[in-house]
Amino acid sequence: MEGLLKYQVFVVESLEQENQKFHEFDLQLKEAKDYLDRLLAIKQDVKTIQEKSQRLKQRALRLQDKKQKEALDMELKRDRVLEEERKLTPVFRSSS
Repeated sequence: MEGLLKYQVFVVESLEQENQKFHEFDLQLKEAKDYLDRLLAIKQDVKTIQEKSQRLKQRALRLQDKKQKEALDMELKRDRVLEEERKLTPVFRSSS
């Protein structure tokens, strides 16, 4: 009977230890899931930032092209005005 009682105590202690290990493993699993969720959220944030960055780059290129076109148009307009003024300027020829 004494041996049986010792064996039961041994089995109960073993089960408690295994239960504790299982509980610790469960906590680690939950922690891993939390880290995975954080990682996925960060990954989504990075993707969103990349998309916004790409749109901003495209917008910047369009604005740069527009500014260059406006500058070219102003240059051409200034050249036309100068040419018109040159045509309107009287030319005096010396009589020889």
